[in-house]
Amino acid sequence: MKPLKNVGLLAFDRRKAIADRMREIASDPSFKKVRFFGCKGNPVPTHPKITLLPIAAFLKKIDAAVSFGGDGTFISAARLIRESRIPIVGVNMGTLGFLTEIPVRNSHEALKEMFAGKYVSERRMTFHVDLVRKGKCIHEDTCLNDVVIKGSKLIRLSMLQEKEPVSAFNADGLIVSTPTGSTAYSLAAGGPIVDPTLDCVIVTPLCSHSLTQKPVVTGIRKSLTVCVDDPDVKAELTIDGKICFPIRTGDRITISRSNIATTILRPRGSSYFDILRRKLNWG
Repeated sequence: MKPLKNVGLLAFDRRKAIADRMREIASDPSFKKVRFFGCKGNPVPTHPKITLLPIAAFLKKIDAAVSFGGDGTFISAARLIRESRIPIVGVNMGTLGFLTEIPVRNSHEALKEMFAGKYVSERRMTFHVDLVRKGKCIHEDTCLNDVVIKGSKLIRLSMLQEKEPVSAFNADGLIVSTPTGSTAYSLAAGGPIVDPTLDCVIVTPLCSHSLTQKPVVTGIRKSLTVCVDDPDVKAELTIDGKICFPIRTGDRITISRSNIATTILRPRGSSYFDILRRKLNWG
């Protein structure tokens, strides 16, 4: 694979440990052939070997981005660079971390191999999300992890695949997840673990008031639309845990496959099941 010579460093957390790790990476003589860049406005530490650039110049300059933090930081970094199609690497300085695969204690060794071109590239599908009110799209976004529709109490929702009814729900809410997001909120709500390279969508009801409504995995070739059918409940739409909108009865949230894919770079010799065994303590 292509060596990485111009690398962007990203963090969305001002913890001293993260700043110190970035400085250590930039100072490491093993990386003397690598040029490091930071994005102005992002909490990247001051360092003589880290060049700070405005976002547009930053995105034009780098071959790849390295995210330092947990999965939330990784998603924020992926959202920042998504239009540029730049690949991203995750160094885990959070807790569990399914996306931030590289443990911080091994980050120097792993990054040395990856900067030399010894990595695996993996494309992850994303959603295109439209929030439609009274026939007009009032917000559109791209989603790597999940779309969550949640009421302040039990809420009535319905779902269509294209024009075909899927189900009505009386539940606390609904999670519509990408395969990448299957190990996030959906997993905590009882959803399945899905190989993140598949092209599909996972629909997981939140505390459904029906014993027969279970998580469903379906294709993403046809769009899904979630309709808010309850005039008496306050509700909100959350995208990737980052963007939150109040929604009301009559609103429609349409989810389709985006033309934008997120490219994740991973160390050689690591598989998805390796990650699951480590993170979930499987035997």
